[in-house]
Amino acid sequence: MLAACAAAGPQSGRAVAPDAFHDALNADEIVLARQAVQEALEARPSGEIHRWDSGNGTFGSVVPMRTFRIKSGHYCRDFKETFAKDAQLTSANRTACRDSQGAWRIVKR
Repeated sequence: MLAACAAAGPQSGRAVAPDAFHDALNADEIVLARQAVQEALEARPSGEIHRWDSGNGTFGSVVPMRTFRIKSGHYCRDFKETFAKDAQLTSANRTACRDSQGAWRIVKR
């Protein structure tokens, strides 16, 4: 699972190519969405909503759902990510695991 994690690319808010889930977002919105994922998975208990807002009508949320450990000992979290842009709501259940540097990497898109 962590091999997929390494291939997933940074989720720490740096501007990199978005995955298909974020196709509708512009570069600044992708940064906000990725920062929200990092912050929610790092500091929010399961079930607590972490919201973000671009200030231009695009907004979203991240809700951690479950925390677990994989065989390697790394922590993973299932979460629900949602965003709204141009009156379209997009939502997905995803999974992220900590990498060796401690950042959360999305492994299930």
